[in-house]
Amino acid sequence: SADYPGLFDTPFCTGPGGISTPCQNEQVTSPVIDMMTYSSSCDYNQDTPIPAGDAAQLGGALLRFTTYRDLPTSNLVFYTWSVRSIIDGCPMQWMDRNYVYYGADKDYIHSTQDISDLVGSDPVQINVGVRDMCNDWYGVYGNCAAHTPSPWLDNVRIYRYATLGPSWSVRRLDLFQDTFPQENELSPDPMEEFCRADMAADRAPNEEFTRIDPGDSAVVACAAPIAGGLDTLATGEARVYFHCNIHFLGPDGKPDLTGAQLEGTYGTWMSTDGNNWDIFLCEPAAFSPGSFWPDHYCIDLNDSLFTRGYMVEYYFKAWDLLGNESTLPASAEEADGNRYEFTCLPTLRQVPGVLYVDEFNGRGRFIGQVQQYFDPAFEAVTPSGEPLPDRYDINAPSSSVDNGIGAYTSVTDASSIFCTAYHTVIHDSGDLNAVTISDGTTNSDKSNGAQLYVDWMNISEHRVGLLVLGEGVASDLSQSTAAVALELMSTICGVSLENFSYYDMTGGREAGGVVTPLVTGTSFGPYQGLSYYSFGGCPIVNAFDVLEETGSGEYALVYPLFNSMPYYAGIYTDQLNSASQPLRTVWIGHSFMQIRNAGDGVLARNEFLAMTYEFFENGVNVDYTGTEIPKAYSLAQNFPNPFNPSTRILFALPKKGHVSLKIYNVAGQLVRTLQDDVMDAGSHELTWDGSNNLGSSVASGVYFYRINAGGDYENTRKMVLLR
Repeated sequence: SADYPGLFDTPFCTGPGGISTPCQNEQVTSPVIDMMTYSSSCDYNQDTPIPAGDAAQLGGALLRFTTYRDLPTSNLVFYTWSVRSIIDGCPMQWMDRNYVYYGADKDYIHSTQDISDLVGSDPVQINVGVRDMCNDWYGVYGNCAAHTPSPWLDNVRIYRYATLGPSWSVRRLDLFQDTFPQENELSPDPMEEFCRADMAADRAPNEEFTRIDPGDSAVVACAAPIAGGLDTLATGEARVYFHCNIHFLGPDGKPDLTGAQLEGTYGTWMSTDGNNWDIFLCEPAAFSPGSFWPDHYCIDLNDSLFTRGYMVEYYFKAWDLLGNESTLPASAEEADGNRYEFTCLPTLRQVPGVLYVDEFNGRGRFIGQVQQYFDPAFEAVTPSGEPLPDRYDINAPSSSVDNGIGAYTSVTDASSIFCTAYHTVIHDSGDLNAVTISDGTTNSDKSNGAQLYVDWMNISEHRVGLLVLGEGVASDLSQSTAAVALELMSTICGVSLENFSYYDMTGGREAGGVVTPLVTGTSFGPYQGLSYYSFGGCPIVNAFDVLEETGSGEYALVYPLFNSMPYYAGIYTDQLNSASQPLRTVWIGHSFMQIRNAGDGVLARNEFLAMTYEFFENGVNVDYTGTEIPKAYSLAQNFPNPFNPSTRILFALPKKGHVSLKIYNVAGQLVRTLQDDVMDAGSHELTWDGSNNLGSSVASGVYFYRINAGGDYENTRKMVLLR
């Protein structure tokens, strides 16, 4: 191995030109594991029976192992796991989630798989392995060109945990997917055509790249091995239920939907409770006609009922033979619990408005780690009285199941739906490094999000702004063979890739690379005066894209100098589209979830989003600090900056007191006193119109504004006036 001296790369089974040899497909299988005995020393010696009182509660099981990856998608080398029960001495079928796993980063991660529905109290065996898929996917998802010695798997173990009621498992790609109106339905208005209730995963063959055919249901796994099975109705059906609440989010008063009319192809409507939650009996899921998937259940809804603006909130519930119940998600029936949902977009709460595309949905936490940070930022920055952005969640991101933003709105519908509905799109791919903004090619995904964005920005008859975030988007698209990927990245957004990892560029593991760089706004970009840390240290070292300008691109954000050279974290453009409308873009080499404050003051994520909104000419809330009573003093960078004729200055006071805020020129002479009086605790804003204390306009140049809060806090910032 060139990169791992002394080790050997995983053998090729299909190399350049499609030359084939036997593919690597090997597993390491454990000895038989007694599920009623544990290891008191946490090693391979099972020496202690599980106490009877605990054993009665053991409905859950986790398979855990550690993996060193360095498995780019193009290699088509994956790691796998599976589990089988041993019943009366006979091994049963190996079972898994029908996934293969990968990861391009050179990282050592902890993998946890919930196998509660796959095992019971019988002894089991588990295996982990390596699978080269070149003989299946060569030329479809990769070219097998860069094998490494990975994967390495170690520390394989099983944990059992106490739980009551049936055990659940679900793949997000088998759940309902956010969607847009579909073509060729009954309505002559494309905006009012029906939105299908379909799973995320495409069922059409991979080679049929002109067709996306999502599965017509949602599917979950449910079992109760400890209790002897699931409870059943008198007619024999397992008591696995689907609960949904459907409400309208738009401004034009469509009625909420309820009752038997919701019933689709699969599942039976049972009743509506007093809170407008409709209850359906799920039915066994089939993977082919007459062949049912053990312990899997499906549900469908009426595909000729939903139109844009409806949100469907839902969860699952079941009973076992001991009378215990459980839900999926587990907290679904709690007041503030988690529930699944899908939305028929656009809502048209604001026309045109903002769309947030979450390509990190469900990663790191139930709602996804990126959404965790975006939700409060949208709340803080969106002007009072205006609706929050629409959100399109991509289920199972990076799984390449053809459900990206381009999946449900065709290119021909882009002008009538997307262009009408949105003036701003925010797309965040988190730390994914493959299948980010899909381009419709074999190495990406059938859903052509790049083409949708290009068409939307080119033909919209109003201003448009696109914000792209993610530490691997530029590196992903730069490897694309699709012309539209290059058009989006380079021609429209003015971005080229300098390096896929600022950490590696500054030394990496061998030479102390910068893990958490300080990112600052450039002198005349949209983020002038902004500084924050891009956090890269947990749970793995993140590889932030290093960007370079090309075409109409301009530098927006810069990493710290390395070897006296600047490297850039953000690129922006400011141009006109074919309809002579403002077209502005910002491309960032990291995710929103990685922004951290560089010091006291306004929350950096709020400030970043507010500055982006200002650049896109969107309204911004007067107070976007995010707290009613600030916890600390702060003085924000004025905006806009540079400015003409006026600018806004925000500051925060944790307590009531005397405040002076004064403006000085570069010679230190007082120009204007904006505030010199007692002020209440809270967030405040002052505006300077570029005049001095005599009311005369001052000349272009650099000025300083200084705050003094009763001797408890002092700070000074710089601003530029351009006449």
